[in-house]
Amino acid sequence: MEQTPTKPVRVRVHRTAEFKSRLIEQAAQPGASMAGIAVAHGVNPGLLRRWIRESNNTSANSGFIPVMLQNPRQTLQTLESRPQCIEVNINRHDLRIAFKLDASHIAQLGQVLHEVLR
Repeated sequence: MEQTPTKPVRVRVHRTAEFKSRLIEQAAQPGASMAGIAVAHGVNPGLLRRWIRESNNTSANSGFIPVMLQNPRQTLQTLESRPQCIEVNINRHDLRIAFKLDASHIAQLGQVLHEVLR
């Protein structure tokens, strides 16, 4: 009687959203090793990269963020009395940008942000 070798049964492990986001945050730290973090938590590095890519796509497609002004008239008067300056801070997992520019360059800013945040 011959015994045929059987394939090992693959068990699919489902990770919680909290677990995934914790690993994504750790991987976003400066100097962090994505592969090291993945292996330390028993995850394939390619899977961690996929989670990061998916989280970036989700945050990029989240749409507009509403801005509420406490006193719009006072804010408008304050802005009109000052030189127009725009401050931009972008902090994404693999990208950190901070700069200020004159408001007259708003069209160029829009084009740059469109390319950078794709």
